[in-house]
Amino acid sequence: MAYTPPTPYGPLSGQVGFGSGLQFVDEVLSNVAKQFRPTGFLYDEIVSPMSVEYNVGRYPVFDPAYFFSAAGNLNVADKAATPVVDFQWSHDVYQCLDYRLQTIITRKEMVQAHPALRIDYSKTVGLLTQFALNREVRLAGKLKAIADSGQFTNSNASTPNPRWDAGVSATPANIQQDLQQAAYTVYKTCGRWPNTLIINKRVALAIAADFTVRETIKYLVGPSIVREGGGAGTLGGQGILPDTLYGFRVLIADGTLQNTARPDQAASLSDIWGNNARLVYRPDTPEWGIPSTVYSFRGRVQDGAGETQPPATVLPTGDGGAEPGPSGGWAVVDRWWDYDPPAEHIRAWECVDERVVAPETGILIPTPVTDANY
Repeated sequence: MAYTPPTPYGPLSGQVGFGSGLQFVDEVLSNVAKQFRPTGFLYDEIVSPMSVEYNVGRYPVFDPAYFFSAAGNLNVADKAATPVVDFQWSHDVYQCLDYRLQTIITRKEMVQAHPALRIDYSKTVGLLTQFALNREVRLAGKLKAIADSGQFTNSNASTPNPRWDAGVSATPANIQQDLQQAAYTVYKTCGRWPNTLIINKRVALAIAADFTVRETIKYLVGPSIVREGGGAGTLGGQGILPDTLYGFRVLIADGTLQNTARPDQAASLSDIWGNNARLVYRPDTPEWGIPSTVYSFRGRVQDGAGETQPPATVLPTGDGGAEPGPSGGWAVVDRWWDYDPPAEHIRAWECVDERVVAPETGILIPTPVTDANY
């Protein structure tokens, strides 16, 4: 039997009647619902957090030409003066911006909504999911070449040929070579090798299916991936690839889809990270002078007054721990009542700047897989 879609969607807020938000006439199961939403956010795995006291500030940027200079012939005569060397520097600016989004639950909705809707939970998790998705989109848009409206100073690497999903025994894919050549491009610009590979699950599946990669990893991690569901760590990559491949920490985005359709049109989902591969530098503890590729500068949205919830409690981004930021939080969720019209407001709010501090340390490998193969 062909599948028949349900009654056309209506707003979760609405008047009394079937499917319109407040009441159901027929019996409804309260432990079954269909509510798909994005998952597998990589934001907190990629950025290095930096709490700041003020929303706008500067940080020094030194000219690498002087630090990579051998300073010529340093041999001097016995009574000659010692040559003097100096260094050039400038600065770059961060600017934390406020991002806010809210949803509203009216008094009538609270009283009349059928328990099966879980209206408070549904609106809150929907709000926070959209909020998390927005920051993921912002980040992915910056981790591209300047020519593609991103912030990487390196041009895109060459498109792999053969593509990573098209290799055969006669003409195998060169996945390791493609990754290492892109990493070498980064190395030649700053003397630092990228250490993190960012891909979506489609690209990860193509890498895992390549017979050369399978032969490389099967005796080392293959059995544990199948048995324990490990691999590509804590996010969407269990059982696909090892946590580290060819020296790169592997991050796999699985479920980070964005609806690109116009309002009131049928959903059209596209992958935020695209069928690309990105290499970035993301150490566990960034050093002064050797920064991560991208930082999340986090300013204060409040001074600690008022009731707020730590973002780790509700934001579905993997961000754990107590609220960061001096004397307050960079991301909060707060609630308040209006008496006319009577309604509760639920607001997500953050003050942040995703800044590619070291654009030389990132590079994008475009379309390493063939869409038609999936």
